[in-house]
Amino acid sequence: MSLKGYFHAGETDHEKENLHIAVIIGNIVCQAQAWKTLKSVLGKKHRIKQQGRSLV
Repeated sequence: MSLKGYFHAGETDHEKENLHIAVIIGNIVCQAQAWKTLKSVLGKKHRIKQQGRSLV
């Protein structure tokens, strides 16, 4: 179901507004999770590089 379908499902403007806020919050949460994952992956790569240098 597309977002437009959800917006049309909201009968009042107030419901549409709440739904819009929920969508925005959902997007922010997804971005935050992706950023945490990215940082942890980059952090691991960085640590591996440091270990490699200390072994040499």
